[in-house]
Parts: sequence; structure tokens; C-alpha cells
Amino acid sequence: MILSQAYSYKDLGNGTKDSYPEIYPVEIEKQEGYWKVTYNYKNMKDYHGIMWGVGSDKRLVNLDDRNQRKIWSNYDISNNSRLAEDGYYYKSPDSYRPATENSFWRNPSMYIVQSWIKTGGSLAADILGRSFLLIGSDNINEEGYLPTLPESNWLKTDYDIGAGFFDTRFNADIGDTYLEAYKKFGYSKFRDSYLELANYYSNHIYKNHYKVFNTDGEEGWLVQDYAYKAMYKPTHVSLNHHIHAANWFLKMYEIENEKSFEDIGLKMLKGVKITRDKWIKTDRNLHYSYRPDGTMGGNDYPYLTYNDLLLFQKTYSRIYGKLDDDIEILMESKKQWMDNNGVVDYLKF
Repeated sequence: MILSQAYSYKDLGNGTKDSYPEIYPVEIEKQEGYWKVTYNYKNMKDYHGIMWGVGSDKRLVNLDDRNQRKIWSNYDISNNSRLAEDGYYYKSPDSYRPATENSFWRNPSMYIVQSWIKTGGSLAADILGRSFLLIGSDNINEEGYLPTLPESNWLKTDYDIGAGFFDTRFNADIGDTYLEAYKKFGYSKFRDSYLELANYYSNHIYKNHYKVFNTDGEEGWLVQDYAYKAMYKPTHVSLNHHIHAANWFLKMYEIENEKSFEDIGLKMLKGVKITRDKWIKTDRNLHYSYRPDGTMGGNDYPYLTYNDLLLFQKTYSRIYGKLDDDIEILMESKKQWMDNNGVVDYLKF
């Protein structure tokens, strides 16, 4: 049996919960044929208590396995993330509204759920991963995407984007997780979810991209990171969002044999290939984004973008039997910068 800490929450609206900082012990007592679990909550106006658990007559996690011990010891489901009745929550950044010192917001990416599905290795991971993907599917809105429900101060300031916006990274993250879960478990609900997300995402790509051309007149697309239901300004294109989504679309093409998915993935790849040299900075790091005015800028993550490029190459080579030369050049440049700056936590295959 696995039990969580019991927490008290107040709903602040916009997919955000304030967590009461005081917590109380959970008592477990063995009875005749069952376990008695006693937990306490502070009784406060507008607050509700949440505690979750997983039980089975089979071993949930093999803690004799060193790899599983390491994996589960790194899972944070108390300080920076929480599991709730309606999904996975992550600590609210200062730039989100509403937010308090102890608030958490419902994150579409569901980081830990991604690991439970993609890393797996235990019955607990399978049960929790499947359960929270089923919960997450209910959060797909009528338009067909998982919204970021709080308002982001900087998106509001820069692009007039308000609460409930579409984030390409978060939706590609969870779309890919549904895809991997479908391959792993065969649940049709998971397939329905990634196809529903892909339908909205495809329409976003068709409507909200920058066209770039090479000297031969070939066209590529760079897809904007965000969208909003009301009027807003065109947004930047970050390399990590873009190549991660291209990878997801090629993976969907691989399993669905849907030509439109391949066309999108390759058109997005073409956009990166045409702008390849623009992404590389003088110190061999990569620019974070392509801006609406066609300039490059921003500080890239230490290794996230490299990981995304590597995973794209893995998919591309599996489908087409070769690596993409331009993606390799971007990876080599980023790798040189990482080596020069002591960054070692990147993916290695």
C-alpha cells in the first residue's frame, strides 16, 4: 500500500489550489484482515482535504531493485507537485495569477505521470499513470486542448494572452504521453485523447506559423508557442517547443499512418533546417527563440533543447533510416557549449 500525506486546500479559481501549510500525521493500524488508516484535517471555511492511496495484493514497487529505489526517491509529490482529485498540480510560479506562497496549479504536462508511463518499471507506476491520464482526459476543453488555466503575467504583458491559454509544449508533452500509454496498455481512451489533442494542435499549426524559405524556394514553418481564444499578438517560437511537437507528429504518423501528421512534422523540421545557422550563438549555445520580427534571442535551457533534438533524431532515424544532418549540427553545437560549461545531465543513448 502507498499512501500520500493528507493536505488541506482552498480552490482559488483558474485551476489553482492554496495548500494550508500545517499538516498532521497519518496513522496506520493493522486490524483483522485489513489496515485502518486515520488522518486529520484542519476544519476551515472553504478548504477541503485530499489524501490518495494505492493498494494491491501484489508488490507495488520492488524496493530491492536499486533502479526503482532511485526512481521513486526522486519523485516529488509533496514539495513542488501534488496529486489531486482533478489532476496533477505543480507549484505556482510568481508570474502566475492567482498565486500564493503555498499554491499549486493544475499542470497539463503532468511531469510525474510522464515518468510513470515512459519509465514505468512498477505496478504502482502503471496504476497511477493510467489513473491520472484518465483524469486528465476529462480536462481537455471543448476546443480540444488542455488549457493553462492561470494567467501568466509576462504573456499578458507581451502578447495580450490571458488565462486559459494554449501552450504548445504542455500539450505536446501530454499528447506524447497519451501516445506512449496507448502503445503500452492499448486503451482506446488514450488513443482518443492524443488524437483529439492533435486535431486542435494541427489547426493551431496551420493558422499560427511563420513561413521561411531556402534559396531553392522550399518552404518551412516555425510554429508559435502560444494561442488564446481572444485577440492576441503573434508569439515567439522556441526551439524546444517546436522540435518536440515535430517529434510527436512524426510518432503519430508512425503509428497511425496518417499522412497529414507526417506533412506537419516534416514542414516543422524544414523550418528548423532553413533557419539552422540563426539558432547557433557565437559561444556555441543555441538561441531560445525565433521572435515575431524574425530576430533570434533568449537564454536557452541548459540541456532540455538538446534532449528534444536527440529524441527527434531517434524518431526520425527509426522512420527514415538516417539522421537529419542539420539537427546533428545543432546538437553538436549545443553539446560543445554543454561540455564547456560543465552541463552533464543531458540524455545519452
